[in-house]
Amino acid sequence: MKSTCTCKCGNIAVAVVAEEAPGNIHPRICDCDYCKTYPSRLISHPTMEIHLSRPLSNLTVDKNGDGLAGFYRCSKCNSLIVVGCLLNRSLRGAVNAQILDCDSRFGDSVDISPKSLKPEEKLERWAKLWGTIFEPGA
Repeated sequence: MKSTCTCKCGNIAVAVVAEEAPGNIHPRICDCDYCKTYPSRLISHPTMEIHLSRPLSNLTVDKNGDGLAGFYRCSKCNSLIVVGCLLNRSLRGAVNAQILDCDSRFGDSVDISPKSLKPEEKLERWAKLWGTIFEPGA
């Protein structure tokens, strides 16, 4: 899978590459309070590379309820771009499928409930599911 996109205003460009076909990637819809407030469909795959046009420091970041993950949004249009955190000294994460040019080709969405997991269980799960985020200059 190869996909490119920008946020609503065009300020942040994203290129996503994964060894998996879009139809085999199932966007996840989270039921946490943050995701209910800011709905998205997150995708990831362990082989996924998420290349950002701007450093994460140029984006607005919110933390989830337990503060483990950062939700990175365009500072101009507020589009959610990626969710991520450092795992084993690597910036890992998932991208918002709703901004990708191949959004309609993904598999069926899956409801998830990470709020039922302990913090260490979340980190373990993310380490298995999330791709790698690359930012310019890093």
